[in-house]
Amino acid sequence: MSRDNVKKVLVTSGNQAPITVDSLPDDLALGQAGVFDTSTNKAIDGTTAVKDFYVAVGVDNGGTGSVNDVEFSAGQLIQTNNLRGYTFRPHTASRPHIVKLAGFIADDEVYDYAIKLEFRNQKIARLQGVNQFTQTYVIKNKKYDSVTLAQEIVDTVNANEMGFIEAYLTVRQALTVADGYSKEYAVGDTITDEDDITKLKATVDVYVDIDFVTKPIDPNKALNVNIRFYNFRQTLVIPSIIEGFGFDTTFNTTQVISQEEGDGNQLRQLEYHENKASPYIASDVNPIPRQLDYNAVAGTKYDQLILEYDQFSVAGWLEHLNNLQTTIGFPVGEGLARNGLITILDAQFTSRGFHGLADDSAAAITDKTVVEKTKTKSESEDGLQ
Repeated sequence: MSRDNVKKVLVTSGNQAPITVDSLPDDLALGQAGVFDTSTNKAIDGTTAVKDFYVAVGVDNGGTGSVNDVEFSAGQLIQTNNLRGYTFRPHTASRPHIVKLAGFIADDEVYDYAIKLEFRNQKIARLQGVNQFTQTYVIKNKKYDSVTLAQEIVDTVNANEMGFIEAYLTVRQALTVADGYSKEYAVGDTITDEDDITKLKATVDVYVDIDFVTKPIDPNKALNVNIRFYNFRQTLVIPSIIEGFGFDTTFNTTQVISQEEGDGNQLRQLEYHENKASPYIASDVNPIPRQLDYNAVAGTKYDQLILEYDQFSVAGWLEHLNNLQTTIGFPVGEGLARNGLITILDAQFTSRGFHGLADDSAAAITDKTVVEKTKTKSESEDGLQ
């Protein structure tokens, strides 16, 4: 048996309802999607399931400003009997890892204060594998007060050129304007005003903590595609207290890391590799990426619908089973296009025991700064009948 993997990326635009029943692929507008019966090549709706179908989107190849071509789902058709996966992946925002160094008080008897931070991200892993990548920060004690000690730690960390983390002072007690500060500070608020920090240093029994906030890997925006692309750009930090701090000092995670999914650059990267006409990332004539007409827009955020299916065929006295996947991107907030297409596809997938995704699509959040969870309809969650 021959087995190959084939993938395709389709991207909608303009928040258009799916093409009407009995329309042909050539009738698609720019950015409009539709589901078509393979036996007739006519558009279908969500009322009944068909034996085989495919998804198509009208596109503009060459930047003419109007539809001049049609792109289709992976493979010649999607066999309803061989559906394997159905996933709605709403856009989810990225957020950094934040750890707090808390509870410390300066001690005149301590000579050195030291912390160690281990960093993990895709760039580090690509450069040196699973080996630890750490940085130790040492502060020589000059009989600092607690606030000055914290400021020295912050300045030392921020002066490092690795660029994976930033440190900020945060207040341990609430501070008020009535006490002479420039604004009201709640517990845990970041404090950067120099006059407020100076007042803190002169105040007895008022302390600060330190937030360490990781920084993402900067994207490489050169050329037609980022050949040093990192799908997950956020950095994880593992902190350790090495020397000098008292037993009440702790490192606590105050925000867990979240990697962005659905950014336009991510979909463009998928388009480059999955809609490719060549197995090579760059030209075999010169070492630059091949040119490609992208449908995803850099900087736009997308919800994604992922269809996974097998395509079975018999030819040349052999049985062929190909694993296929089609990813469909919908700009965040374009519910008319997204919900409409999912309603049609629900009819096909629910006929084979999958739970529909219309409810998850309708509940998608349009705020691009929110972290959302992927909705995968599987046997373990909703049950294959």
